[in-house]
Amino acid sequence: MTERLTPPDAPPDWFDVHSGPVANPDWTARQAWEYAERHMPLWAMVAMGVRSLVVWPLGLHAGRGQTKGIALSRLPVVEERAGAFETGLIDRHLTFTLRTELKDSHATITTRIWFNHWLGRVYLGVVWIGHKLILRHALRSLATARKGAPA
Repeated sequence: MTERLTPPDAPPDWFDVHSGPVANPDWTARQAWEYAERHMPLWAMVAMGVRSLVVWPLGLHAGRGQTKGIALSRLPVVEERAGAFETGLIDRHLTFTLRTELKDSHATITTRIWFNHWLGRVYLGVVWIGHKLILRHALRSLATARKGAPA
């Protein structure tokens, strides 16, 4: 059974939205995100691994069962249907969700963050640029995937 997550009812303290075309119109939102994860560049996977090691002593964890790479699709699920896949994590420093939506061969990825402690703000400040670069790469991989490529 997939672990479920309920994000806070309040508006997020921070969010960003990235969007772009999707080459494969047959994917579900989960399939699109998993494809993008599998096609991350090595630098992104190394950066996420280093991030996990650095923040572990601070009590920030990458999620149950996640030991390397990105693998956000293994985090608890907020919502899943053909056109939307949202996953996230509640930590003592911050709560975040990452939502992938597909509509009319177009993907929108929204990150929402609620700060639970001042260290959550510090964490976002450290990873903000990498976060943006990784999401841009994810969208680029969805736009350039071969039609009919397996999700």
